[in-house]
Amino acid sequence: MKRTLVALLMMIAPFSLAKDISVGKTGDYQTIQEAVNVAEKGDRILIGEGTFNEEVTIKPNTPMTIEGSGIENTIVKGYNRNIFTSAVFYGEEATSVTLRNMTLTNAWSGAFFRNCNEITMEYILSVGNGENNAYFKGSKNTLVNHCTMDGTSIFGETNCGVDYENLGDILCTTNTLINSIIVNHKNIGVEFPVEQKYYDHNLLISFNNFHNNSLSSDWRTTATLIGNISDDPLFVDVYKGKYELDKEPITIKSTYRSPCIDSGTSDGYTHDGYSDMGCFNKYGKIEENSAVSGWWYYE
Repeated sequence: MKRTLVALLMMIAPFSLAKDISVGKTGDYQTIQEAVNVAEKGDRILIGEGTFNEEVTIKPNTPMTIEGSGIENTIVKGYNRNIFTSAVFYGEEATSVTLRNMTLTNAWSGAFFRNCNEITMEYILSVGNGENNAYFKGSKNTLVNHCTMDGTSIFGETNCGVDYENLGDILCTTNTLINSIIVNHKNIGVEFPVEQKYYDHNLLISFNNFHNNSLSSDWRTTATLIGNISDDPLFVDVYKGKYELDKEPITIKSTYRSPCIDSGTSDGYTHDGYSDMGCFNKYGKIEENSAVSGWWYYE
């Protein structure tokens, strides 16, 4: 019996040791990179308010969550959007990493994941990067959910919103882009892998708003396209960094001005029962609906 209990405790221990690490003026660490360097499997890095001028390299094979305080409150700013392959967040052989609830700007790529697995980006604003707002090269099982990728703004033009690309014989496959807003890119909204010998990438591109950019450079891949729209998303004020959706009513029935409101899937509920593309509220952050535990809504 004692031996069985010891074995059980040994199995539980690695999961129970996961911890929160704070970053900011009064946090455990002053920079995100310091926190990432000490993080262990399952840790959550909580970034406070402010602008963090750094380009963060994520450790390989170390599952973690890196979470900001809102797109208006936590801004991670790279050094130079014209430096080739620089990224606000860069991961190589990273596994089970989540980026959530912040703005990524001023690098060659907002996020660049190379040969990674199970990467999640959600409630992210990626804007003002030089080449890509998100770049997945030879990465599998990625999820981009409730993000906004803006290609033109006061920050300058970005070529591509989300770029999926193979890495030699390593396929960029089984990836999902959902409930997001991909707008105003100089060339391409979403770029699929183009190698002729690889046709089946299991890409789900669903319930997104693509506006003022082309959706794809290549249709030979078998992306599943469901429920996408192409209309001006009508943010409140891009030039003041206010990327919440304009919800002024335009009819007596309170149909909102932004076509992105109530146009997503039902995987997260708003106050009126539907999910919104982008899903940022006026404070630039997500909030929990106490009435439905674990669901998120747009305020």
